[in-house]
Amino acid sequence: MPGSDRRPFVVLAVLAVGAVVVLGVGIGAGGPGGGPGGDGGWQARLSGLGPSSPLAAADLAPAGGTCAIGGAVVTVTASCTLDVPAVSGLFSFGAVTRRAALVAGPAPLTLVVTQQGHPARQDLGAGETVRLTVGRDGGSLVVTCRSADRQCSITVSREDA
Repeated sequence: MPGSDRRPFVVLAVLAVGAVVVLGVGIGAGGPGGGPGGDGGWQARLSGLGPSSPLAAADLAPAGGTCAIGGAVVTVTASCTLDVPAVSGLFSFGAVTRRAALVAGPAPLTLVVTQQGHPARQDLGAGETVRLTVGRDGGSLVVTCRSADRQCSITVSREDA
């Protein structure tokens, strides 16, 4: 065979070797449930590589309901909608995501997070924590108090705290 006829086979062989290497690294590093070190696997180790910044309570904008933001604490009466604005700028260089840990106060609450039109609901008991990652497009949080007096609060802290 002339040299030009072998080119597709050489490209195919290189791709096959690359696929085997990726498969071997994936198996060696462990699956999503845990790797050899018990650290959550390669997906957990790679999840923090992208640029992200902390989401603070000051980044939230009340958009409905009754709530007050003081420091890192959002105090809610009955229900409150909070907007997380989209990342703005000419080219939006910088953090791709913003991350926070949301900790329920002494009263139970329901948190509905909507990003790109998709809602996700989480019921939190007193003191429970949920980790939140918001993308470039922003989103909204609806906090609804489930206590008898309809009063609750949520603390926004760094995700790694």
